[in-house]
Amino acid sequence: RISIRTMPAMMLASATLISACTSAASLSSSGRTARVGLATSSRAIRGERARGASPARLVVRAAAEDDVFKAVGKLAKKVQGAIPVVSLVSKLLTPEGGIGVETLSYNEYCRIKLDAAGGTAYGEALSELCDAGKKEPRTLLLLTWMVYEGDGLLPVDQAMSAARRLASTGFDYEYEIYKFEQARDEALGRMRRGGRERTRDQAGATKAAAAALEVCLGGVDGLDDAGKERVRVVAEATISPV
Repeated sequence: RISIRTMPAMMLASATLISACTSAASLSSSGRTARVGLATSSRAIRGERARGASPARLVVRAAAEDDVFKAVGKLAKKVQGAIPVVSLVSKLLTPEGGIGVETLSYNEYCRIKLDAAGGTAYGEALSELCDAGKKEPRTLLLLTWMVYEGDGLLPVDQAMSAARRLASTGFDYEYEIYKFEQARDEALGRMRRGGRERTRDQAGATKAAAAALEVCLGGVDGLDDAGKERVRVVAEATISPV
């Protein structure tokens, strides 16, 4: 986790990095590097107004600088995920995963858990389970996401039912995600209206995730001791707090 005290400095570093990338990437038609001054926009416009600049000139300048900020926003989205600080800023400013927000989207959850898999025992165990069970990582992570997001809100049979349906050729990811998020949001709304706080049970959720993974991978009887240990490792890593 990142301390709230460190966030302003990290966000400032992110903005500086984005500004540098934008300045280096913007070329004029004659081939010369275009210089972009992000920090001086409003101050410069006030200065020109004081010197008697025409309203038309001020409007043109403001529009040009607005285009610069739009370009910075596009650049931030292009490098999101590649630069952790930019990912942090984006996460803080998006509906899912921000400060005080209690839900996490499936896509964001997958990104976080797959980012954490590289060079770890968890990543190796996930890869081995996918190969042995002929499953995609997104399939197993869908089940653990349901357990993680339902912890303290929904019964674990939501993930167990999905695990059984995964054997079906007609499994619809979008529909499963939509149906689960609808149930989760309704449960969260009831909890808030009742003035209750969400209470997570990480140990219980880890066991539920392991059980759902085992069902998806053919049941307990279909796994050897090494397979059961891999399931345990993956369950612990995917249910650990984000």
